[in-house]
Amino acid sequence: MGAATPPNPTPLRNSYWVVPGKVLAGEHPGGTTREATRERLERLIAAGVECFIDLTEPGELKPYDTELPFSIEYLRKPIRDHGIPAQRGHMVSCDHPKCKGKVQLEHVNHYRNHVATVHKVNLRVEQTVSYSM
Repeated sequence: MGAATPPNPTPLRNSYWVVPGKVLAGEHPGGTTREATRERLERLIAAGVECFIDLTEPGELKPYDTELPFSIEYLRKPIRDHGIPAQRGHMVSCDHPKCKGKVQLEHVNHYRNHVATVHKVNLRVEQTVSYSM
């Protein structure tokens, strides 16, 4: 038998490959300074990240979207853990071709369960990831 392929290294300490080499999840990429944020974004882009989905609410953390090159897509889909959105537009939708336009989820736990059940991908629970900059 051949040797097992080593996992792709992650560009940030508190990140992991949901789908190796394709879908990366992790902490907010903002750093303690503007330069630190740029360096973290450069590492993510070098790892192949072409689209950032920001789940924070405006004002929750320092924004980083202005530091991204124009070729990189940025989407803001704020989710409050364990909260229920006041308006339908604040709900989370799954844009996978199988679900597009059909699935609206109330909060991040519903999204996590949807991804596990429908797409057979288990997203790691936030409490298992330690936070450090």
